[in-house]
Amino acid sequence: LERSNSLWISVLSIVAWLACFGIVLDIPARSFGEPHSARIRPLRAWMRLIRAGRSDVPSVFNRALCAVVFVALPFVLLAGAYWVGTKIFEYSSPNGVPTAYRAVHLTNGVSPMVSLLLLLSGFYWWFWHTLSGLALLGEGRPILPRENHLAAILARISSEMAGDIESRAMPLPDLRRGWVYLFPIAILALPLYALWHEGPAGFDPIFHSLENHAFNETLHALLALALYLLILECTQLLGTWLSLKRLLLALNRSPLRRTFSALQGLSMNSLWSLSGASSRARYTVFSHQMESLIHLRNVLRSFAFRDYGDELIRASIESACTSAGKFVEKRSKVADLAMINDREGRHMREEFCQCTEHILTDLILPEWMSESRSMDLLEGGEKPDSNVVLPLSEDEPIRLAEEFVCLIYVGYLQNLLALMRTMVLSIVGVLAGFAFSLAFYPYVPRPTIAISVLSLVLILGSAVAMVYAGLERDSTLSRITNTVPGELGLGFWVRYGSFIGVPILGLLVAQFPAITDFVTSWIEPSLNAAK
Repeated sequence: LERSNSLWISVLSIVAWLACFGIVLDIPARSFGEPHSARIRPLRAWMRLIRAGRSDVPSVFNRALCAVVFVALPFVLLAGAYWVGTKIFEYSSPNGVPTAYRAVHLTNGVSPMVSLLLLLSGFYWWFWHTLSGLALLGEGRPILPRENHLAAILARISSEMAGDIESRAMPLPDLRRGWVYLFPIAILALPLYALWHEGPAGFDPIFHSLENHAFNETLHALLALALYLLILECTQLLGTWLSLKRLLLALNRSPLRRTFSALQGLSMNSLWSLSGASSRARYTVFSHQMESLIHLRNVLRSFAFRDYGDELIRASIESACTSAGKFVEKRSKVADLAMINDREGRHMREEFCQCTEHILTDLILPEWMSESRSMDLLEGGEKPDSNVVLPLSEDEPIRLAEEFVCLIYVGYLQNLLALMRTMVLSIVGVLAGFAFSLAFYPYVPRPTIAISVLSLVLILGSAVAMVYAGLERDSTLSRITNTVPGELGLGFWVRYGSFIGVPILGLLVAQFPAITDFVTSWIEPSLNAAK
C-alpha cells in the first residue's frame, strides 16, 4: 500500500513538472504574437525576450525582473510546493497518507488545505491585478506634453510630473525606489519581534494549529508574505495619490478649470472603472479627443479665424488629424474598437502630445496672458450654486483648443485611476485571502486572530479611505465629473463599502464558526458530486 501511494505521488510530481515546463515554453508564443514560429523555436523566442526586454515596462530592472519571473517562478513555486508538501504530510511515516487524506477532504472542518488554498488564492488575485497594472503602463499609455517643449509656467502639468506619478505607481518598482521594499519590513519588524519567542521545543508559533511543525512554519511564512504585500501596495497607493494630488492642484490653478467644469458625459465611475472593457473606455476618450481636434482644425480653416495660430500649429493639427483618421480606419477593421497600449497606440499618443505642446505654447498661453475677464466673479453678484459652469473663453478656437487639451489630461487621469484601482483590488484580494484563511481552520488563539484581522482591516481601510475621499473631494476631478467639490457622494460609500465588506465578512466567519459550518454545508454537496 505504501509503495502504491509513493508511486502515485511520484507520477503526479512528474506530471506537474512537465506541465510547468510546458507553460514556460508557451509564454514566448503569447508574448510575441507569433504562435507558430514561437512554438517551434521556444528557446530562440526566449532569447529574443531577454535581449529586447518587455517593451511595456519602462525600466531595465523591471524588464529583467519580468523575464526572470516568467521563466523561473513556475519552477520555484512547484519546487517549493513539493518540498513543503513532503515536510507537512511526511509520506515516509505511517501517518503520512491519512494526514494527506484529511487535508484533501475540504469540508471536514480541519483540513489545512482550505486555509492554504484561500491564502494562495489571495496571492493569485494579487498577481493578476499586478499584471493588469503593468499593462496599463504599457507603450501606448496616455502621455502628457513634455516640459522642455512647454513654457516654464506650465511645467507642473508636464510629462515630468506624470513620470514621477507613474514611478510611484509602477508595480514592482526598480531599485532606485528601494525604500518602498524596505518600508514594509521596517513596519513589520517591531510587532514580529514582540510576538516571536522561543518555546521549550524551539520556535513557538504565533498561531497554533493541529498540524506539524513544518505546516506552522509554512503558514507563518505565507502570512508574513501577505502582510508584506499588503503594506507594499498600501504604501504605493498612498504615494501615488500624494503625487497625483500635485498634478491635480496644478491643473486647478490653470484656466483649464473652466473647460473641465464644462465637459459633459463623464462620471467618476467612467474615470475609476477598470474591467475587461477598459481598453474600450480608453478608446471612448480617444474618440472625443479626435473629435475635438477635428473641430479645431475646421474652425481654423474658416475665413473668420484665418489669423489664429501660425503655420506650425496648423501643420501639427493637420498631421495629428490625418494620423488619427488612419489609426481609427485600421482599428475599425477588427471586431471591437479598443485603445490597446501597443506601439501603434504609442505613435498616436506621441502625435497628440506634440500637437498639444504646440497648441498650449503658441495658441492658448498667449490668449491667457491677454485675457481680462475674471472666471471667479459671477456677474450680478448672486451666490452661485454647485452647478454653475465657469465662463468659457469668448473665442471659439480657444474654447475648442482648451477642450482638446483637457481631454488629453482626462485620458491620462482615466488610465492612472484605473491603475490605482488595480492597487486597491490587489489589497482587497490579499486581505480577503488572509482573513478567510484564518477563518476556515480552527487556529488558536481566536481572540488574537480577531484582534489581528480587525487591526489590519482598520489600518488598511483608513489608508484606502483617505485616498478615496481625496479623489472624491478634489476640485479638478469634481469639475470633470460634475459633482460637488469637497463632498463625499454615494460613489465614495459604495466603493469603500465594497473594499471593507469582504475582510469584515472574513472576520465574522473567524469569530462565529457557525457561519463556516453553514457555508460548508452548501459547498459539500458540490464537492461530493465532483468526486
